[in-house]
Amino acid sequence: MRAMANLTSLVLEQPRLSGRPIRRKLLVATYFLGCSFLLKTFRCTFRWQDSELSPFIHEQSQIEDLEIARCCDLTPPLGSAPASFLPNLSVVDIGYHPPGHISLLAVAALRPLTRLRVCVFAAFSVDVIADIINALAPAEATLTHLDLDCDHSFDSSTSPGENYFVEALEIIARGLPRLKFLRFSKYIALDPNPLGMARSPSSTVRIQMS
Repeated sequence: MRAMANLTSLVLEQPRLSGRPIRRKLLVATYFLGCSFLLKTFRCTFRWQDSELSPFIHEQSQIEDLEIARCCDLTPPLGSAPASFLPNLSVVDIGYHPPGHISLLAVAALRPLTRLRVCVFAAFSVDVIADIINALAPAEATLTHLDLDCDHSFDSSTSPGENYFVEALEIIARGLPRLKFLRFSKYIALDPNPLGMARSPSSTVRIQMS
């Protein structure tokens, strides 16, 4: 990897077996530390620990398009200058795990954020939607595309009614009135790539373990 000085996009995909991701550890983040390339796009579905992922992300300060595993939470290390952490971030795909895991969402909201997908891992509650929208308040002027995947909040015992969706949509509309695209359920048949993410950009390495 250290020989690939021109690399601008890196995609690391967790292998799957019978449609389900393999959970065992196959690749560690330390392999990518100390490289001379400067990524613009980084997408990773590996379940790396914060202590592994954080040093790499802080080395790659020019990332504009970021996707990290839904079960990860990334927090800037203590003592780091807030403005130096991913200053150009504009397209983000992350997970949300309350309570207390809103730090990366809050950081993204302070960047030139235009497109955001949030996979919500939380109990069925409108309060969770309110927490996310409140955290995104600084991005109200720039955020145009929002994809809220709340399907992990619902199961066979959960039956959200009309009131839930009306209240949630009211919260979103009040907090982010400039949105041009909103998806609140992945089961709606819309553009399969609503965030406009280029899945095969030039100078890309896609690594899929098998």
